[in-house]
Amino acid sequence: MASELTVEIVNDSGQTDADVYVLLTGESVSITGSEPAVVNLPQGANTSVTASVLTGLSTNASLVSPLTGQKRLIYSFDLQTIVSGRLLVSFGSAITYANNTAPTATSETCRWDKMEFGYPGSGADLTSLDFFGIPMQFEYLDAAGDVLDSATFYTSTATLLGSLLGLSGSMGNAFMPTVSGTSVDLSTFQRVLGPGTIASSATGGSPAPYPSFSGYIATLVKGQQSFTVSGTAGVGAPAPTDNAVTYSYTGSFSSDGAGGYILTLTGTTSGMPYGLYTDTSGTTSAQQLPSNLTVTLALPAASLDINIYAAPATSFTVALSSSSQQPTSLPADWQEYVANSVYATIAGDILAGLNFGYPGGTLGNDGAIWYTNPPPTPYPFAEVRATNDGYYNPYAAVLYNYSDAYGFPFSDRGGRPSPYLPQPSTATTLRITILPDVRLDQVSGVTATSPSDGQLTLTWSALTAPTGFAVTQYQIVASYFTPQPGDTPTTTPYQTVVTLPSTTTSYTFAALTPGLQYTFAITALGTGPTGGVVTSYPATISANAGGTWAAPTGSLPFNITVNWSANTSGQMPSGYSMTIGGQAYTPGPTSAPVTINGETGFNLVPISITDSSNTVIYADVYVVNLQATAGSTDGAYTVVGTPFLGTNSNPLTVAWSGQKPPQLVLGTPFAPIAGKLPGPVVLPS
Repeated sequence: MASELTVEIVNDSGQTDADVYVLLTGESVSITGSEPAVVNLPQGANTSVTASVLTGLSTNASLVSPLTGQKRLIYSFDLQTIVSGRLLVSFGSAITYANNTAPTATSETCRWDKMEFGYPGSGADLTSLDFFGIPMQFEYLDAAGDVLDSATFYTSTATLLGSLLGLSGSMGNAFMPTVSGTSVDLSTFQRVLGPGTIASSATGGSPAPYPSFSGYIATLVKGQQSFTVSGTAGVGAPAPTDNAVTYSYTGSFSSDGAGGYILTLTGTTSGMPYGLYTDTSGTTSAQQLPSNLTVTLALPAASLDINIYAAPATSFTVALSSSSQQPTSLPADWQEYVANSVYATIAGDILAGLNFGYPGGTLGNDGAIWYTNPPPTPYPFAEVRATNDGYYNPYAAVLYNYSDAYGFPFSDRGGRPSPYLPQPSTATTLRITILPDVRLDQVSGVTATSPSDGQLTLTWSALTAPTGFAVTQYQIVASYFTPQPGDTPTTTPYQTVVTLPSTTTSYTFAALTPGLQYTFAITALGTGPTGGVVTSYPATISANAGGTWAAPTGSLPFNITVNWSANTSGQMPSGYSMTIGGQAYTPGPTSAPVTINGETGFNLVPISITDSSNTVIYADVYVVNLQATAGSTDGAYTVVGTPFLGTNSNPLTVAWSGQKPPQLVLGTPFAPIAGKLPGPVVLPS
């Protein structure tokens, strides 16, 4: 990892650079060279600091924005360390930390927002937990300027806000200033508040105009449903490095007799866990806690929605159980350490599940299935409800559809993918872009069908360009792992690019390999207000080409096994079915491998998983390049390059059997890369 990180800020918002104010804060910050005006440390006692204008930073480079087609300056400074860093951005007015008090969602009269990051050994995220005000993007770049990872808002501000405003006729009350009507005036818009923010400041804890979770929980109580959460959790320094414990807890909701509810979870931890506590001076200490503590999630009527939407540390308590072990020298105030311990993880599993809509949904009530299955981790919100009854966090669901930002405190639970991105080891630059409100939306309504063998037809909705923009073309990039003779093995997909006129909303790919998976990215191309070329963010979809995969019929046999490694039980969920090369397979350490009669050259072997409704929830292709040993008559062969499974985050294991001649044995630590599936968002009826 580089010894310093270059932080770049690009203003693509449409506001002049002189009207954009920035403030970088952190528990500690170390800057290479002289400290720029934007860097301040408001965590010091009784300090008051004010944001500085963006033009106070140095700039010696520029770029052309792909979203607006306009040239933008790149402002930058070099950073050696930052702990709990936040970059605050405002338009038109400078925001202030007054007497060490951070600006809040409701206290500022200008438009502002923030993103978070740390360095080194940390990462970054976009956060809209409390409110959404300004769309931002960050990218990690390597020394060559290539993007290693990124998080963003995929669509225009008007589309995102319109989706929230359209949830109900009263949703305008969540906006600052209040919006009346069916559209938002971006010239006066400051921010839209999240339900946790509204509930926390409202009399009686009401999240209105967002819905209360009381109806959702009432159905769980009525159904007498019990829930189990399990997993592994630990804490960071200064606790011992190897402090993680496993946990398994069970409980059910019941009425508290006063309009609220209570959930008591009992179970076991594999040992005495550690907790962390940071005192008022900023010093963090670690303390070993009792094992097997009972966790109580209290949801009284006046704070039910605060505790679920905002998930404060006070939303749960612990009590000693009869089987608890006691660590030595337990201090009298040990409960201070519980808020950052495995017990907080247990409570968080339930709170996250309610926001995602998992309890009482199609996946049952086992948290191991909600969170610890390999991706595609069960898609949240509407996608996990038997019918779209609105029993989930609608604000977070809209943000999930249109961005990579946190929509509630546990948006990172179990993937999907996580809003928090660790810094790649080769990253040398963090580029933060303040995005434009007005731009081409991401293409929507994308579907894929298989009209015949070896074909896939894509369709999408025509994109309406905002004033000043025009859509001139659609571009489809087809990615696949079906190399042609003469190609060399690679873990990077092969690609075909098709460009179509703006009047086209469907296209059929032919001559594909039947039964194998292809991934398509559809992008709208056009022009911006100044005539420059602009693009939308791509919309992606994966599907199998029509027809049945034809198994190789060679004499170079190799074997494939799968370990369901991302699940704490190591077992594929009941109702799931897996096939490898058309053969049924159940992952497990004692399962016989699937044998493929390989041929010289590329061998492409599909793997597919279906759920209880026979819907394909995962599909991919093994790529194995074999070469028969010259002169051999007994089927000996070698492997060319490294076999791989295209979308698996972990490499395959390669071994050879003891028989003569030896056969290749591929092991699969099954952990596919997480994806997203946006869905319709509604409020409960």
